[in-house]
Amino acid sequence: MGTLKAVKEMGYKQVESYEFPKYKQPIEVAMDIGLEVRSTHITWNSVFHPEDKTVPPFAKVLEEAQAAKIKHLVIPT
Repeated sequence: MGTLKAVKEMGYKQVESYEFPKYKQPIEVAMDIGLEVRSTHITWNSVFHPEDKTVPPFAKVLEEAQAAKIKHLVIPT
């Protein structure tokens, strides 16, 4: 992704993604080009409305975040 490469060329060392785990590809690309991804926004319904079947269960979000080595999950408001 050209945008992430441009961000790295500007001197940034890390980025924060959004809607994890729905959009994993930008995280993988960022890591592949040497940017760190320590945090990501998650869908708040995973936490506040676990009965909502349109979002991944929070336990799955945590599992996938650990696998991606993401340490901080953000609920954007």
